[in-house]
Amino acid sequence: MRATGADNWLETNQRLLTAALAHVREALVRHANSAGADPKQVESRLASQREDPDPAGSTNTGPEATAPCGTALTNLCEIFSLSPFERDILLLCAGVELDSAFPAHCAAASGDPRKPYPTFGLALAALSEPHWSALLPVAPLRYWRLIELGAGDSIVTSPLRIDERLLHFLTGMSYLDQRLQGLLEPVEVRWELVPSHQRIADQLTELWRNRARSGAIELFGNDDAARRAIPAAACAALGLSLQSMRGVDVPAAAPERETLIRLWEREALLSGSVLLIDCDRADNCDAARALIERIRGPFVIAAREPLPDCGRPVVKFEVRRPSLAEQDARWRVALRPIAAQLNGSIEQIASQFDLETQSIGAVSAELSARDLSDGTQPGAHLWEICRRHSRRRLDGLAERIESTTFWDDIVLPEPQREILRQIAAHVRHRMTVYDPDRSFPGRMAPRSSRDPRRYHYRQ
Repeated sequence: MRATGADNWLETNQRLLTAALAHVREALVRHANSAGADPKQVESRLASQREDPDPAGSTNTGPEATAPCGTALTNLCEIFSLSPFERDILLLCAGVELDSAFPAHCAAASGDPRKPYPTFGLALAALSEPHWSALLPVAPLRYWRLIELGAGDSIVTSPLRIDERLLHFLTGMSYLDQRLQGLLEPVEVRWELVPSHQRIADQLTELWRNRARSGAIELFGNDDAARRAIPAAACAALGLSLQSMRGVDVPAAAPERETLIRLWEREALLSGSVLLIDCDRADNCDAARALIERIRGPFVIAAREPLPDCGRPVVKFEVRRPSLAEQDARWRVALRPIAAQLNGSIEQIASQFDLETQSIGAVSAELSARDLSDGTQPGAHLWEICRRHSRRRLDGLAERIESTTFWDDIVLPEPQREILRQIAAHVRHRMTVYDPDRSFPGRMAPRSSRDPRRYHYRQ
């Protein structure tokens, strides 16, 4: 069986990571020797670990050979702009987790058997090209929390430990940081976008491509599902992933929120992800607004109504439900297997129920799963399912009253009855107004959707 490209990369990454760890291990051995430790004792502890770290036979274990383009280590150094010294500190911490010989080497190099762990002091003394700025809280190692500083008497003597997410990243295993799990959920493209939504997705793609995926985007409107599907499609076009977080889940406490921001920004760099902040409840998004003001990198704000103040420049797009023509086309695609049995019901459904693309798919799936051999027309089943899906929007807002009244039950003078019949006819044929180009071309044309005088007659 031939190995796949991913298997080959993992094998190469593991081999070169082993070589990089051997380079740091040799630095510890040299420092232990120069500090007066017993070289034979050090060598005897790790005789089994002193094999050639490069199976290909390369004898060069320097930085140039240990971090070729494309490995996880090289990618990490490029992402966080690590200096050679900072890279070796990270490898020193990783070696303690990956190589059972490293604790003994650290103790020997420190000259204290009670210190089988890396420290900044040990790194400054044993590794090449040391610089004090690597210890600063604003330097990459500590700012991005690539390593954790344990309890100690001072910065240089405190134990160091590599962050678990970074440790597995170095070995070629990538996953969502456990501290973000439960807060984030992946958003995937589950259906083809309608043309009006695809145009917005294309604009997002160009914005992120031209601005190196920076800047804030806000999607607002009455199509809840499309506010998620549109950025997911744009991310897919750029080879990125989209992670969604509810605005109400953003911590209210500033320290916790700052930790969340740092972890997300790091995760976005490691995994190539974009954040979607769902602010559907604008009244509960004060903490989300504070996050929006501080966060860096690409992200999308999704809300039913535009946020009044985001604290930074935001590019806004309105996301409306699909037009009547788009809904009609979506219905015909979704119901294609039984479209011939519906006898024109699709046009009536599209004109009566203003549904999202996701709801159209759900209704179609439910209809397809029903037993249609009971003699009831498929159109009646479809109408009943659509009514039930539409009613959910009003649940909790009003009490539903099932009407059993027919025209013959209404006791009114004939002129008033005729007015009611005219109202019903207007509702039944409202597609003639809302979609004139499909019903009566050349007769009526819509004004702007925001114009209260929505329709006018063509001359």
